[in-house]
Amino acid sequence: MAFKTSLSVDKITELGDSFINAALDSLEGEAGSYDKHAAGKVLSVHKLAQVREAVAFWGEFELETKREDWRDAALQISQMQEAGEGSKKELAEKVRAAKGSGASETEKKRLLSALMNEVKSLTTRNRFAETAYLSMVNDWDEAPDPGAPLSAAAEAAEFVAQVGSESGGLQRALDAARADLAA
Repeated sequence: MAFKTSLSVDKITELGDSFINAALDSLEGEAGSYDKHAAGKVLSVHKLAQVREAVAFWGEFELETKREDWRDAALQISQMQEAGEGSKKELAEKVRAAKGSGASETEKKRLLSALMNEVKSLTTRNRFAETAYLSMVNDWDEAPDPGAPLSAAAEAAEFVAQVGSESGGLQRALDAARADLAA
């Protein structure tokens, strides 16, 4: 499932920071300071840094571009494999023909040349596949593991949303109490 967005990494980070800061301000404003339960749910400096690192990496990684490159490489590998199959069959026929008849020196040279061309083709195909694979492995090796920071961010967002809905109910109750007192 592809997820596309027009938001930049900086904008996402800015929105995340302002969301978290607003939630903390709201918690501090209503309760004076947030309790231990809240402190356990709000992102620590370390976890927030991990989230920012993951967001920055994945924003710069250009996954869709990489996927297109990987698909192109896979297509080229597939095309080279198909071409290699035809070449391999043709070479096998030449070898059988040379075995069946007493091959002349010229036929042996042509067969040797065909074998060398096949080896060159296989070498080229192998190098291309290795380069594509190593490039992909290198890209993934540099990626920070997004699991822990994204999980922490999701928990924090869930907690902030829950506290926000609870504070809305408390605000309505407070407004109703003020209205009753004023009357």
